[in-house]
Amino acid sequence: MASCSGIPTRGSGHRGDELRLLFDDHALYVGARCADGEPAAIVRQLSRRDALAEADTFTLYLDPHRDRRTGVVLQVSAAAVQRDAAIYDDNFEDDTGTPSGSRQ
Repeated sequence: MASCSGIPTRGSGHRGDELRLLFDDHALYVGARCADGEPAAIVRQLSRRDALAEADTFTLYLDPHRDRRTGVVLQVSAAAVQRDAAIYDDNFEDDTGTPSGSRQ
């Protein structure tokens, strides 16, 4: 697993991971480069968009309301499969793309 997917610890060594965050009045721009000491071991499983897969991923959690109960999760796998979901009630995810209040 690439160290970019975890929290770095002092003395763990740098393998070339990079994370860049930029923003303007309309968007957040994220650039990530995750290095792995064993590139042949990177899991690149293809799956449908928004499906959880057994693959190496880069995941970004956002809490735009700063309430620690709601937010957004954005994820991309090593096979470039994208996933996004709304987080609600602290630990539940909704990846249907339908706001929870408008379901029938």
